Amino acid sequence: MSVTYLSGSTPNKRSYVGVSVYDVMTKLAEPLFGTSIKNAGLRHFLAFTAADNYVSILAWGDLDPFFGNRSDILLAYDERNDDVAGSGFVSLGNVGPRLIVPEDVRGGRYVSCVRDVRLASSDDSDGLVTAPQGPAGPAGPAGPQGEPGPAVQASPGAAGPQGPAGPAGAKGERGAAGRDAKVTCKTTGKTKVRCSVKYAARKATLTCNGRVYARGTGSSLRATRSLAQGRYTLRVGTRKIAVTVM
Repeated sequence: MSVTYLSGSTPNKRSYVGVSVYDVMTKLAEPLFGTSIKNAGLRHFLAFTAADNYVSILAWGDLDPFFGNRSDILLAYDERNDDVAGSGFVSLGNVGPRLIVPEDVRGGRYVSCVRDVRLASSDDSDGLVTAPQGPAGPAGPAGPQGEPGPAVQASPGAAGPQGPAGPAGAKGERGAAGRDAKVTCKTTGKTKVRCSVKYAARKATLTCNGRVYARGTGSSLRATRSLAQGRYTLRVGTRKIAVTVM
């Protein structure tokens, strides 16, 4: 594939050999979007990170054959500099593939030395976990009883006014803040995954893109389908914890 793009104000002409990003994701990562939300895939995006931590994002809808149908967006593994006559293709195997987005005016999305491709949704927590609330402090001691009110000469049968209330007791100390959750997950073959969570012992599930991959408790899960290394969401009770399966 031959492309032309600007780097600053300088035109660049290059040719590339590679594979479609859509084919890479559907044949290797096999993303499965939930069916309870209309067009759930349109909420997702791909983040491409280079070796120097440069990042560019593509919407999943741009790649989906039912929407953008951009099968021409590639991860290239060979490159030829067409600005130099007689140049041949050079392998990118030693530095990593390059993201190619044909018809872009500038080369900002041409991410070189790609090291990581992450599929995420617009409502992804990005790995942030809220620690559980610490226990409440002890109740303060009761205040002393108030002095009785002065006697008042009232009409026969009328009660005297009530005495003032005693001062409130001192406020108890606030409990210590809970610790952040620490989660570790490992796979054994394709049938078992073990996770350790220090503060959770409830029923738990391991999910990715709305699909359950393992069930059990926060400390021991059993896979319900084949697991691949990558990012998952561990659901323990009402908590959602982003984890990485290694």
